[in-house]
Amino acid sequence: MKQKQNFSQLFKPKSIAVIGASGTKGKVGNMIAKNIISHNYKGDVFFVNPKRDKILGRKCYKSLEEIGQKVDSTIVVVPGKFVEEVILQSVNVCKNFVVISAGFSETGLEGHNREMSLKNLAEKYNLNILGPNCLGFLIPSIGLNASFAEGLPNQVLLQ
Repeated sequence: MKQKQNFSQLFKPKSIAVIGASGTKGKVGNMIAKNIISHNYKGDVFFVNPKRDKILGRKCYKSLEEIGQKVDSTIVVVPGKFVEEVILQSVNVCKNFVVISAGFSETGLEGHNREMSLKNLAEKYNLNILGPNCLGFLIPSIGLNASFAEGLPNQVLLQ
């Protein structure tokens, strides 16, 4: 029986990780890492990159499992051919993934097959996956820019 999806941890995370975070200016993994820590987001932030010890002055983990705790939402910024493997290695730590990576249905049959495989993985492990090949998301009310777009819109409070 299929379980009901819960999106609260995906879109209002108390902790967020970036797999593929980068210290290299101009790379998408760097822009996303900077955006998450630049807008007063109060949750725990974890950067994951097996080739780095620190990114933007913060500890960098080799894998999501190395963090040692559950993570509410994970941004994936690795080449498309590695996305499924990265998510499969992370299903015990997180159930919510935002796949920024390209290289899926927009690239032809091979990419389409990769996307269908990702869909099957989501169904098998009851995962929420936003994407692939997406901008990310912004939640101004919690100071979270989990995208590679600059800035954060002003929050409008409606009475």
